[in-house]
Amino acid sequence: MERNNVIFITLDAFRKDLLGIMGNKLEITPNLDEIAKKSVVATDAYCNGFATDSNHTTMFTGLLPWRHGILHHGSYVTTSEKNSIRKHRDNLLPLILKRRGYKTYGIDFLERWHKIGYDYYTGFIKSSTLFSVLSSNLGWKLLPYSFLKTFKIPYGGYPKAETVVKKAKQIISVSKHPFFLFLHFWDTHTPYTPPYDYIKKFQGIDTNYNIETRKILNRIPHKKFKEYMKLVTKGAKNTDEVVWRYYASARYLDEWIGKLIDWLEKSKLLDSTIIIITSDHGEHLGEHDTYFVHHTHYQVHLEVPIIIYAPHLGRMVVKNRIQHADILPTLLHILDMEAPLEFDGQNILDVNENRPIFFGQTDERTHLGNRIGVLFNNFKYSFRVGNSTSAVCVRCGIPHHDEKELFNIKNDPYEEKNVAESYPDIVSDLNTLVERRILSFSKEEYKDTLKKKIKELRLTGRI
Repeated sequence: MERNNVIFITLDAFRKDLLGIMGNKLEITPNLDEIAKKSVVATDAYCNGFATDSNHTTMFTGLLPWRHGILHHGSYVTTSEKNSIRKHRDNLLPLILKRRGYKTYGIDFLERWHKIGYDYYTGFIKSSTLFSVLSSNLGWKLLPYSFLKTFKIPYGGYPKAETVVKKAKQIISVSKHPFFLFLHFWDTHTPYTPPYDYIKKFQGIDTNYNIETRKILNRIPHKKFKEYMKLVTKGAKNTDEVVWRYYASARYLDEWIGKLIDWLEKSKLLDSTIIIITSDHGEHLGEHDTYFVHHTHYQVHLEVPIIIYAPHLGRMVVKNRIQHADILPTLLHILDMEAPLEFDGQNILDVNENRPIFFGQTDERTHLGNRIGVLFNNFKYSFRVGNSTSAVCVRCGIPHHDEKELFNIKNDPYEEKNVAESYPDIVSDLNTLVERRILSFSKEEYKDTLKKKIKELRLTGRI
């Protein structure tokens, strides 16, 4: 029996509420909406933190961050974390499929452990345009936005969706079957620089959070982050103008995914290919006075889309709460492959329970103390782990989160009222749930920090 090909797509910093199937009326994602009509769609899905490295590792191992060990991102990843993921390399999806005869390809530039198991891995795809110098970070910092817009000079920081899709088609055209292809799109990650013509569609749309961009820049205490945010807000007098670029980036990305799916259909590959589409995390567009970042634990960041197109499954809506760690065991079930190892996730086609979803991350970007928490039933509980000298984020220049928080996300979906003081019994129960689950993992340094914090909170009567 010939096995299905697999294309695994991640959309960096892509909010779930951009999708028309989730109620968005702006026609940002017509192609994703169309494929979703024939797919398994999760309506209540979550990442487990804000770091791209950590979340991708969870997707590709079926393990939560506290088990696979990657809690940080980029240069913040420690040697012990890298050693930890080596212990779990047999869980990595590319290796699992490669051992079963798949040709494996990755169009991505995270490198390091992310490239394990691939027959071919691109790394960073450099621009070959005539404007490569002008579109570089330096060019975008020095040249006026009006000049860049007039001459339609693209930002060259990340490969564009067009580049990724064209590379994907090139790989698929010469690949042996079955193949596994990972595509990592960065268009909806800052600094949001879509082709200029796409921005016109969204100009004039109002948000509830519009302020002058200079006010955001003036409050940022971190010098390097302020310089980066100048690039993000370049040429925009207010934040709505930046949001339009984000919408336009998503629309442009959606169009190229649509072109890839159309090409697969014309090439008679769509009916033998499983396509997984998700994002690593969401993005703040002004909620909680936070703009164009992803380092909090609010719903706009934790909620992610998960769409799984499998030709023989058809349309299915999964309303139970699921998480990134569920993707790998679900895929293996669809491929009728026995799971070789233990996963923290479950096959979402069989999930019929309201499971607790644990989340948390380090304070590498905020310096507000690490934070962990759980979503369970109608409530979302989290608390700070470790000491912090300030309640103000070193990047945004504003506070993120109280020391402990409890939200009724059914009645208060925008998380405007912290009800922790009103429901001490629920706080206690959920804290015990977090303590038992997180402490069951093997991350010793994380355990020690958490134990100290829990002891401190108990001694002071705060939990």
